[in-house]
Amino acid sequence: MKTQCPNCKELWDIEEREQGALMKCFNCTAEFTAAVYTGPIPEEPPLPKRSRPLPPMSSESQQSDYVSKKYPGGLCQVIAVLTAIAGGFSVLVFLIMNHLGAALVTFISAFLSFYAWNSLGKTMNGLQQVQEQVEELQRELKQQKDINS
Repeated sequence: MKTQCPNCKELWDIEEREQGALMKCFNCTAEFTAAVYTGPIPEEPPLPKRSRPLPPMSSESQQSDYVSKKYPGGLCQVIAVLTAIAGGFSVLVFLIMNHLGAALVTFISAFLSFYAWNSLGKTMNGLQQVQEQVEELQRELKQQKDINS
């Protein structure tokens, strides 16, 4: 079912139980009583497709460039793994030399460093994805404005 805001004439989908209820228009914020709209329903233009093809991968340099743009936190995650490996070797050396206190401190610092670098990498990857989604939504909005004008 549809209802129409009497102020801005925007059409809204409503459920049957909402008929006769006091509504607030999301477009102009006017309050009105929801009544079933019986007029013509304008045809909406189809939305553009959101999927984008992957860039062509013809050489190794293009692939690494694509990976660094797509996953900017990858370097941080590599540093995290290298930190964990180096910390593990240091702990092993301290254990062999029977320095338990130094081994424990090294283990804790290596773990915290790994966690920090890995978290930073994941955060950077997440921010990259959010940025791409925002850019895609901006392009879609611009296309919709171009279609409607």
